[in-house]
Amino acid sequence: MLNHQNKPQPKEPLQLLSYNKYVTTRIGIISLAGFSMAALSRLLQFLKYGAISALNKKQLALVQLSSGETIAARAVDPKERSDEVIKKFVSDTFITTFNWDGLVKAFNEKGEPITKQDTGVEVGRLNNKSNSRVTTRAYDAAFALSENEGFRPAFLKKLASITQGKRI
Repeated sequence: MLNHQNKPQPKEPLQLLSYNKYVTTRIGIISLAGFSMAALSRLLQFLKYGAISALNKKQLALVQLSSGETIAARAVDPKERSDEVIKKFVSDTFITTFNWDGLVKAFNEKGEPITKQDTGVEVGRLNNKSNSRVTTRAYDAAFALSENEGFRPAFLKKLASITQGKRI
């Protein structure tokens, strides 16, 4: 047996990015393909951003009505109201507030609609007498009225005094 001693060979520095050295064709093609895909991805991201920005400026939306029909709508400032919207809101609120039919629609365990007698909602004492009541629909609709300076409770008490003799 020969007794050779294995001498550690000095490590060569990494030659990949050294000056005057070139890389194999396979590594170059892989690098070029990776860079090309990254550039294409960046270009697509810019195009997508531009398309979304253009759509955002239009601010059009399709709204589906309860009938299933769709209509085009546009965004408006949250505090902007048209005359038609104000008229409809006031009309619906007053019709619901002064609906004194004394009936409430409810649902049974099976989900079927049933009509019950409305027991009303207590709105407080009126002239130190027993608690006054208004119809449930009128009470619910009164939340469209202003709460400033106690207008809603005063209105409900006055409504209760008008309907006091009525069966609720």
